[in-house]
Amino acid sequence: MTRVYAVSNTHIDPVWLWRLREGIWVVRNTVRKVLEVVNRSKAVFAMSSAIMYEWLKEIEPRLFDEVLSVVNEGRWEIVGGWIVEPDCNLPCGESYVRHALYGQMILEKLTGRRAVVAYNIDSFGHNAMLPQILAKSGFKYYVFMRPKEEEMHLPLVFWWESPDGSRILAYRVPYSPVVFGDELRRHLDKMLKEYGREHDLMLLLYGRGDHGGGPSLEDVKILEEVCRDYGVEVVHSTIEEYFKELLKSRKFFPVVKGELQHHARGCYSAYSEIKALNRKTEHMLLAAERVASICYSLFGEKYPEEDLRRAWKLLLFSQFHDSLAGTCIPEAYEDIRAVIYEALNKAREIVDIYTQKISSKINLEGSEVYLVVFNLTPFNLKYPVEVEPAWTPDKVLLLEDKAVDYQFVETSAAAGTTRAVFVADLPSLGYRVYRVVLGESPVKSEEAPKKLEIENKFFKLKISEKTGYIEYLYDKKHGVQVFSQQAAVPVVVKDESDTWSHEVDAYTEEEGCFTLSSVELIENGPVRSRIRAMYTYGESKLIQDFILYRNLDFIEVRVQVDWREKHRLLRLVFPINVFNPVVTYEISYGTIVRESNGEEEPGQRWIDVSGEVASLVEKRTYGVTIINDSKYSYSVKGPELRLTVLRSPAYAHRAPHEVRPGQKYLDQGLHEFKYLIFPHRGSWKEHCGKIFSLSEAIVLEPIYVVEVPHRGELDKVGSFLKVSPENVVATVLKKCEKSGELVVRFYEVAGKETKATLKLSNREYSVKIDPYEIKTLKIDLKRGKVTEVNLLEE
Repeated sequence: MTRVYAVSNTHIDPVWLWRLREGIWVVRNTVRKVLEVVNRSKAVFAMSSAIMYEWLKEIEPRLFDEVLSVVNEGRWEIVGGWIVEPDCNLPCGESYVRHALYGQMILEKLTGRRAVVAYNIDSFGHNAMLPQILAKSGFKYYVFMRPKEEEMHLPLVFWWESPDGSRILAYRVPYSPVVFGDELRRHLDKMLKEYGREHDLMLLLYGRGDHGGGPSLEDVKILEEVCRDYGVEVVHSTIEEYFKELLKSRKFFPVVKGELQHHARGCYSAYSEIKALNRKTEHMLLAAERVASICYSLFGEKYPEEDLRRAWKLLLFSQFHDSLAGTCIPEAYEDIRAVIYEALNKAREIVDIYTQKISSKINLEGSEVYLVVFNLTPFNLKYPVEVEPAWTPDKVLLLEDKAVDYQFVETSAAAGTTRAVFVADLPSLGYRVYRVVLGESPVKSEEAPKKLEIENKFFKLKISEKTGYIEYLYDKKHGVQVFSQQAAVPVVVKDESDTWSHEVDAYTEEEGCFTLSSVELIENGPVRSRIRAMYTYGESKLIQDFILYRNLDFIEVRVQVDWREKHRLLRLVFPINVFNPVVTYEISYGTIVRESNGEEEPGQRWIDVSGEVASLVEKRTYGVTIINDSKYSYSVKGPELRLTVLRSPAYAHRAPHEVRPGQKYLDQGLHEFKYLIFPHRGSWKEHCGKIFSLSEAIVLEPIYVVEVPHRGELDKVGSFLKVSPENVVATVLKKCEKSGELVVRFYEVAGKETKATLKLSNREYSVKIDPYEIKTLKIDLKRGKVTEVNLLEE
């Protein structure tokens, strides 16, 4: 006899088509209604999102106590274990770790329990690294709904496996978890017809959702009547019990490897501001933890754990799937921006205070002015640093008594100040001291470049006089024309889809390109050359500054867009000069290879297209990595790489509803971002250290502190964390949440079993890491003890 495990639920969007204050009220109102149903029927209820339990405890402690009572009786199941149900593509890998770490901490503190069922019922796709993150966070099961069957064929229940081999037992909710009233009959009928022959145990989620609601007594009655009519047994139980019974009754489940995609591809690019803030805040919080950990472990300074926890929780809340996806109303984004800016500002404050705690302890002698340049990333880094206000032209910049090339460039202020740029060579998570002294800077004659053609020892870059696009980029070392046609082309695409881009796989209706207004060489000096191209399209304007540094092997491009188009998409196009392309995307704590079929795909900071190229010398593997500071949406058609910059649907527009006159549109106005072009011989895996270091640095640029002479115990150069070899990427240095040890986290990116070396505060540790593994260590520096722990630091 078929058994249906019936679990009532409600999906609550804390923000979406309403503001945060209403979302909080919806939680309270729904809980009150659900308690009445649970207390007067056999219904069992499940609710996710740790932040909602925290709101309930703070606002209505008596109501929370009622919830706790039915939880202890087994009639209310706490699921999810994360702060909210976030977007499951766009946050960085560490954000998912913190969802579990802080979400489970909240639940354990409030209820004495942890969730074992991970639950992202409404998220718009699920990245391939989640099974490992979930399994190492103590979860046993996963419940989700999207992508739906028409978007990706999947078994009803399956082992979901990530690249390292980690698995979690997953259940895809068929159709919808928002089922109530007479719809229950149709829903169950469809489930039995489509899945009943293969499954004698099924899970049915029912109740009202989105704006809360949950089950009603009438829903429970109808459910029981429908099950009797169909001759199936209804079991009012928890999701966990369903999975346990399933494991008892079945020995085999199919295995699904990799990502679960795609749904609502427009969400990878909608609302640029919130996406840029998310990436900046993630990186700044990690930097804040790193510098605070240095001061805590070396100098005995207080670690700001409460400030950091609160800041992380604020960021994690803002990653709610409708928030980060860009699908809320404008008023909701007033609340979301306030939340995320509080997190970002706290992270910046910690970075500023704790870097100066370090610089104040450096031994600086003499009478000069010192520039202490900090590298907040866990990689050795050679990267430009811009200083404003800078020194006057009668000064020399020195590193260990050797003059360093610098160049005066455009200032941000129109106040008679100076701005200087130089390239700093910085140790991993550390600093280097430069001196500013009186003296005559060595005069270097700069050969005047040909019109709009600039070069260094690595590349020759030509910007077209007619279009302002890259006419060619020639790799001098390897004899390769990097692009097959003009590149960095700003293409406008017609996009009549709704905010989510429902039922859209690719944006194909190219309408035109930005046309050139002016192009000129605006900088040419001992550090860099810079060409500025200005374009227009309709009412919109765009600027691209192409920057080539004398001694750096990448091209920096700074973009400014004043966007005024509606129902349009803007992309930058790069036709890579390779055939048989292999396309690799950075994803959360990993990478993935996808087809070059022109479909819109989510990614993190970089995308790489590599293939075969016929150079002047020989046929070889060659590739190009595009790294950016704030974008998440890409597409590749053959060897043509496209970076999606902006989309401008109406706010919260869902087809088939019509957009009303006067309705506001997304992404109107001024936007700024950067991207780097990194051409390379061979596979990206041969250059992964460089790619990941640039991906960190473009978001988390080196910062400087001006110091005057003072005594201290630190040398003029210092490094506090380094992990090698380069296929092992370090991310986290923090204090353990429940003890005084330090926590270090890193992961393997090239698919190789590796013996890694970790250098931390002049101590060295050897660690084995498996292909694609996320590894976490708890380190007691005083005793020299190293313990491998899970993502909950246990």
